[in-house]
Amino acid sequence: MNRVFPNAIRYLCTKHLKDNVCDYLINNVGIFESDRTTIIRKIFGPNGLVQTTDRDAYEDKVKSILDDYSSVYQKFAAYMDGQLTNILRKHVTEPMMTQSNNNVWTNNN
Repeated sequence: MNRVFPNAIRYLCTKHLKDNVCDYLINNVGIFESDRTTIIRKIFGPNGLVQTTDRDAYEDKVKSILDDYSSVYQKFAAYMDGQLTNILRKHVTEPMMTQSNNNVWTNNN
């Protein structure tokens, strides 16, 4: 896909990303349900990370989430800092910024 359409903007389905993060938090981190719910809301909620349309605000939200949970859930912090934030930035928030589209994308759109 990248080779044939190098300039194409690729959106990723936020519903599937959310499901993947939940699965990771349950099966790889063993996180408490209340913390998992809060983290998911901070990332995918109506005012969450994926709704951010400003790069500085995006980085501030990432830092806030990491500050809140990195000392308790180091494995989650490594996953978020090393993988998740890059995927969300590249395939969710930046496409929304460049396309002036204020809605996250799901396969059901």
